[in-house]
Amino acid sequence: MQSIWSVVNKYSGIFPFCQFPTLYIGSVYLAYKGFQISNEIWTCIAAASKYNNDGDNNNDVWASYNKNIYEKDALARDIIFNISSIVTQRFKQDNKILDCVTELFNDISNVEIKEQEEYRKTIEYLTEKITNSATKSSVEHIQPKELTNLVNSLLEVYNINSLYNPFAGLASYALSDGIEDYLGQEINETISIIANIRLDAHGKRKNILNFDLDNADSMSFSGKDIDKLVEFSRIECMVATPPFGLKCTLPTSDPAYYKSIAGF
Repeated sequence: MQSIWSVVNKYSGIFPFCQFPTLYIGSVYLAYKGFQISNEIWTCIAAASKYNNDGDNNNDVWASYNKNIYEKDALARDIIFNISSIVTQRFKQDNKILDCVTELFNDISNVEIKEQEEYRKTIEYLTEKITNSATKSSVEHIQPKELTNLVNSLLEVYNINSLYNPFAGLASYALSDGIEDYLGQEINETISIIANIRLDAHGKRKNILNFDLDNADSMSFSGKDIDKLVEFSRIECMVATPPFGLKCTLPTSDPAYYKSIAGF
């Protein structure tokens, strides 16, 4: 784990881990899945950065790679586009930033992670670093381990196999051994990507049909969201840590409005 963290420290002056966790955790995912920075990833990042930078909807390079990568690995596509946003943010300050991203990815690729258990431990190590570096602005995405352990213990005691998890954060509730059907929602794009990587590292996304964590707003339940919830018809329990950092107002004080889940 120290070798991974040494890479983080090496580039922390350019990309502080607490600000750009997807760059590091996403690179671990891409490297473990066998993507090569020398071709598809670098080209995607460059093309997507151009798309982000000038809104070029006719960017054929990005459109082509977007389709190909998405079909191959939808999560990889989301990671790449997220990294491209980072590159875009820094382009105006440093035109060599793509080279830095390339070097960072190569350094992470050189840290050999071959086994699933080693991959899981690496992702958990980096995820814990996010927790340790959490600020007040990220408090709604982080919760104490003790709370997670308590809830997961209760899920096991009551033999809960199907779970709906709004405000999912890093999807800690999905890691309970007995959970077979899971629908989570997390509004923060970066956190939802990291949560999906975490689920992958724990083997939860592989060959499990009803295991899904969406980048969605649990406070704005639409018809599409309700339809998806209905698809997970075996859901036995809903559990969530309230987003304590979120301020919201109720649309009405009439209790009759809240007789259905859509009312909330």
